[in-house]
Amino acid sequence: MDKNKAIDRINKLLALANNHAAAPGEKENALEAASKLAAKFGLKIVKGNKETPTENKINVYAFYVKCYDEKFLSFLFNILGAYSYKFMGGHYVKVWFKNSTFDEVEFAKFYKKFVSVYYKELKKEKSICNYWDRNSTRSFRDYFFACFETGFKNADSVSLVYFGSYILGANLYSIKNSIVKEAK
Repeated sequence: MDKNKAIDRINKLLALANNHAAAPGEKENALEAASKLAAKFGLKIVKGNKETPTENKINVYAFYVKCYDEKFLSFLFNILGAYSYKFMGGHYVKVWFKNSTFDEVEFAKFYKKFVSVYYKELKKEKSICNYWDRNSTRSFRDYFFACFETGFKNADSVSLVYFGSYILGANLYSIKNSIVKEAK
């Protein structure tokens, strides 16, 4: 398949994904297939106008997320300055950015790394604790997020327990402009 045929196929899949009469599973499958095909050919799927955002322009992006976790996604969308976001069911997410564009492919790469570091740190923490319950998990997540945010804000702190989270936050700070591009 050449690039032009891929674009035609992606457009058909996106039409199905946006068809209100289609079943939810069919929509998710079509969106996932379109995203994979776009990634294979180095294309971006952007809803709306391709022009540079203008003052008070809202850009909407819908995409499929592997390892879906609403708390992780909410946290990251807030850090990245999303205007709004909505979880559509399954692994389908919509996010709105005001006067900015959003790169789903770069976000997906970062999100995969974020989830990986989180679960590695969680596993390490559980292995050294004698007692672990839901409150422990909640406390761990909150502190992991706090360390991440500290790293993102480039604040210096020597008492960080979850150093991987801090480094990850600093990493997101350094690549933020490749994920969310502000209008000039």
